[in-house]
Amino acid sequence: MIPQNFIESIKVEENRIWQFEYHLDRISRTLKDQCGIAARINFDQFKPTLESLAPTRHKLRIIYNSDYCKYTCTPYKLKEISSLRVVISDSITYEHKYEDRQKLDKLYLLRRHYDDILICKNGLITDSHYCNVALLREGLWYTPRKPLLPGTCRARLLDDNRIHEADISADSLHTYEQIRLFNALMDFGEVELEIGRIFS
Repeated sequence: MIPQNFIESIKVEENRIWQFEYHLDRISRTLKDQCGIAARINFDQFKPTLESLAPTRHKLRIIYNSDYCKYTCTPYKLKEISSLRVVISDSITYEHKYEDRQKLDKLYLLRRHYDDILICKNGLITDSHYCNVALLREGLWYTPRKPLLPGTCRARLLDDNRIHEADISADSLHTYEQIRLFNALMDFGEVELEIGRIFS
């Protein structure tokens, strides 16, 4: 049986890896939970590549499993997102960062003419296609308590007390003011929409 492949997408800027410990921790947890091994990927192997890059933002993409690891590093351009469509799937799961994203990609095809999707599972908001989300209400940012995939940026923002976990129902979206999309490559605050830019 061919082992399942996992991916890790990491921001490289100014020739260094950002949120290094959070990525290292997730890779180690994935290998332990899914492959039953206590192992770590040696990040020293990436240094020659990173040192040769321009200091602009790049995406380091690692594909790995229990006995395999390869990577690419490419320039990263922030995607423009100005509208979201709520799509519902009560069966969707993506608890680990699998290379196979077919289920998510099928939901993404339902976005119609909007830029991205906002996934609703069992009545609660989870994530967008590639990002965790946070919503603003009365000066505080709230992120779904049960995202499909708890991201590394989300973990750091929670540790820094910049966002707070909450159950956010699709029916309550109108009670919030703004929404932010973020992940390891998209910094918190770089993609922000008024709540009226979310459509059903």
